[in-house]
Amino acid sequence: MSSLIKFINAKIEFLLRRIIFIRMKRRNIKARKVLIALKRYGCIEKRTTDHGVILENPKNKQSINIPTHRDELAVWIYHNILRRLGINKEEFERDFL
Repeated sequence: MSSLIKFINAKIEFLLRRIIFIRMKRRNIKARKVLIALKRYGCIEKRTTDHGVILENPKNKQSINIPTHRDELAVWIYHNILRRLGINKEEFERDFL
């Protein structure tokens, strides 16, 4: 009986950790906050369009459009922005967000 209880407790604990991980991973980030942090990082605003702001990373001359027509960025868009600009996510979040 005790092994069954240990198994059930372990399974519940695993599922709770999984739920917390999924919820943390899917959080949205404010577009203006990311834009300000990227400017502090050293990215240059090239121009503003109807769809957002085009930023360039002067270290590697890569540029990308940051959509500002919504208040929040989806996590996958945020990760794509950092990847396209060649910015390390952990370092960026530690120092600028």
